[in-house]
Amino acid sequence: MEDVSYKLISRIGKTNLIPISVTEIETAEIRSAKKYLTHGQYCAIWQPLICLHILDEYNVDLITYVDADIMFFYDPEVLFEELNNCSASVVSHNYTPAFDNTPIAGKFCVQFNAFRNNMKSREVLNYWKACCFKYSKWMPSNYPGQLSLDYWPELFEGVRVIQHSGAGVAPWNIQKFKVTNDDGKILVNGYPIVFYHFHEYAWDSNGHPFLSRYPLSAAAVELIYQPYTSVLREIQEWVKSIDNTFYCKKVVQIQNLRERFVSYFLCLVSRCYREILRQKLKKLRST
Repeated sequence: MEDVSYKLISRIGKTNLIPISVTEIETAEIRSAKKYLTHGQYCAIWQPLICLHILDEYNVDLITYVDADIMFFYDPEVLFEELNNCSASVVSHNYTPAFDNTPIAGKFCVQFNAFRNNMKSREVLNYWKACCFKYSKWMPSNYPGQLSLDYWPELFEGVRVIQHSGAGVAPWNIQKFKVTNDDGKILVNGYPIVFYHFHEYAWDSNGHPFLSRYPLSAAAVELIYQPYTSVLREIQEWVKSIDNTFYCKKVVQIQNLRERFVSYFLCLVSRCYREILRQKLKKLRST
């Protein structure tokens, strides 16, 4: 993590929290990559890198990458049970058809990805790492790391596609679910939400939460977003009690329609070209 967060986590003093500073493990290869990456892309390359580092240095049996804008509503053990003896897991975007962004963001989402400490998972992680180093600040809307997940189940043995309906509920798919409260347990179409991905969530200049540009039902706002906002406010106050100078603000930048269309079109052409090449390679291998 960057220096401000590293110092804050260190001050908390929890034995089950082990802060890892970027400067401790940043290699010459990573420092060199900064020249052609945006800040967001630089953060993205750390997704596989931190997983590999922890598997190597701490010798854990299993590590799970979890996005920072996720909140669990139910015990994730059900997802590890579904992983079973497999080596890695992926969770689908599960788009509502009206918001299908597969050509740009892929079928699967980097959000909750488990990796066992074995050779099969390391093959996946090294492939993911290689794809992440293809990010470029000159193509800010191209996501090679994210798109690489689409090929994991095809290229590698032991990759489990998580099927639980409550995994990966998000603004881009919440429209296909009926959200209900069963005695404190939040359900989507009768299944407990394991975790919700709060993509786009931010605060405006007046301190009011910005929920999403996607349409949300009143039930989703009440049962999913309001609890999340309350938890964030509580954490904010707790952090300030440890360090009253700590400040973090996420701002949503909305591109104009022309920029978004051009970006979408270029990425669609790039993805179609890659798919054509992939099909040709398959034919060559089979001959």
